[in-house]
Amino acid sequence: MIKTKTKIEKQMQKKTSTELVKTIIAAKKNKAWIRVAEILSGPRKNRANLNLEEIDKKVEEDETVVIPGKVLSQGSVNKKIKIIALNFSEKAKEKLLKSKCEVLSIIEEIKKNPGADKVKILYPHSSAQVKLKLPIRSSTSQTKAWSNERKKN
Repeated sequence: MIKTKTKIEKQMQKKTSTELVKTIIAAKKNKAWIRVAEILSGPRKNRANLNLEEIDKKVEEDETVVIPGKVLSQGSVNKKIKIIALNFSEKAKEKLLKSKCEVLSIIEEIKKNPGADKVKILYPHSSAQVKLKLPIRSSTSQTKAWSNERKKN
């Protein structure tokens, strides 16, 4: 589902990090970066937090990837790639620089590459967002009985 710029603006007003707000504004202004603005303006739990080993599995040599969230340090990257993210853990940044990868913030890349040429967004499809399906109860007495059962267990 695509968010409107108005929806992105509304959600952005709730953000307290000035770096995050500047990044959302810059991404929102460029049509090629609007998907990044949608992800970053939403709830924090919907942002991508990827370990280096996950990135290494999903990326090809000399590829440019955007992670709309934080890059974490578990694992290593064995390819020369360009990683653009909102944040990097200190250890992740050290490992990436040692392996000769290019590391940039999203806002820096938007300024350098407003058309998002040859950029791939790495955003995992979160299975954690699966909602629990609770049984539908038709009457109030059934709902009370079900509620009482849950309290006992």
